[in-house]
Amino acid sequence: MLYFQEPDIEPSYRINGVDLYTTDQTVQHAVKMQELQLEKLKKQTALPQREWVGLTDEDKKQIAMEANNKSEMSAWEYAQRVGELTEAKLKGKNA
Repeated sequence: MLYFQEPDIEPSYRINGVDLYTTDQTVQHAVKMQELQLEKLKKQTALPQREWVGLTDEDKKQIAMEANNKSEMSAWEYAQRVGELTEAKLKGKNA
């Protein structure tokens, strides 16, 4: 196999301006080129990262009011309800 550009492996021979590699170097070169192509493909197909949208103070007040919908509720029940409402609100904002 002939390779015309090598990122970091020295060729065994150079004939008429063409770099030639031994079998071991050819394998190393092929692996390196595949890695470079994979990195390039990952960069091309990467999805842009969206910025996380958090809760406003108004959202937090609304959640606290909605969670306290029973006259008698344990602290555990209230905490669970706040967690459920918070999760739902964040999912809606970041969908």
